[in-house]
Amino acid sequence: MHELALAQNIIELLEEQAVNHQFSKVKQVWLEIGVMACVEVPALHFGLDVAARHTLADNARFHITIAPAQGWCLSCNQPFTSQTSTLCCPFCHSGKVQIDDSSRMRITPMKSRRP
Repeated sequence: MHELALAQNIIELLEEQAVNHQFSKVKQVWLEIGVMACVEVPALHFGLDVAARHTLADNARFHITIAPAQGWCLSCNQPFTSQTSTLCCPFCHSGKVQIDDSSRMRITPMKSRRP
């Protein structure tokens, strides 16, 4: 279950940002996770609830969206978008594809409170 480790890393990043930007409480966080990261959203929500306890993110609301993969088929030269982690071209069904960095995670603007 890598979601718990991911949740702990997210809380650590929030704590670093709190020091850098001088805020004391996180109310809401928006996360965008690439589909190729293979993250189970319910498990990540659970992990965030556990990892956030007694931190500046305690009782914060986490909004999680899964970003599609952007790919390019090397066989038929077609660009494509995929909502799944299946690595084949939706046009010619070739497995010779190049995928962007769809395993990334971004923390987008958050709502916080200053001391």
